[in-house]
Amino acid sequence: MTWWPLKDHIYLHLNHLPPEVLKERLPGISETAAIFAGVDVTKEPIPVLPTVHYNMGGIPCPNELPWGGSGYQG
Repeated sequence: MTWWPLKDHIYLHLNHLPPEVLKERLPGISETAAIFAGVDVTKEPIPVLPTVHYNMGGIPCPNELPWGGSGYQG
């Protein structure tokens, strides 16, 4: 994953996985990324918005970033 300050999303990189694995194990993610983000997950990272991630269950994370400061802008 890539995170950039002051953006409304992060990027999830799946291009390290072989296309066959993505097709077999993550067909829904590949199709959803293509339809809604216009992304080919075999070549491009998927933008992940907080609301989408929240609706999918999210992940627990600290309020403070390990290198200092807050990850929350707003």
